[in-house]
Amino acid sequence: MLTGREYGTAIEGGLKVLEMDRTNGLARWLLTTAYERKGDFPKAIDLQEETSVLYGETKESAARRFQPLRRAYQSQGSKGYWRTNLEQYRSEWKRKPGEPYHLAALYSSTGDRQNASFGWKRLIRRALRNLLIG
Repeated sequence: MLTGREYGTAIEGGLKVLEMDRTNGLARWLLTTAYERKGDFPKAIDLQEETSVLYGETKESAARRFQPLRRAYQSQGSKGYWRTNLEQYRSEWKRKPGEPYHLAALYSSTGDRQNASFGWKRLIRRALRNLLIG
């Protein structure tokens, strides 16, 4: 549904899954992605914040963490949202490396094709290393 750009259908399906199991992490991630791709960034932010609280972060901490993303979207639109999302992910990456795929996708969303390419290359190297070692 996401690859076919049927975001409304993806959102509807994600909401149904969450009605049955509100802790379903995959449904939450897919729903957030559908909101982002549809351009409904306030709902994407709300869902991310709600998910953080559901998984143990305090409401106050989550509100503080997502406030820069809200402000960036309100003042700069989607470009501000993606840039701030990327900055936050890169900051977290310094403490605990994440997924190269996610980093590449964020760079791609900001329009930074050169760094997106670096992320994809890193992902491919990791996959090859896992195939050869594992």
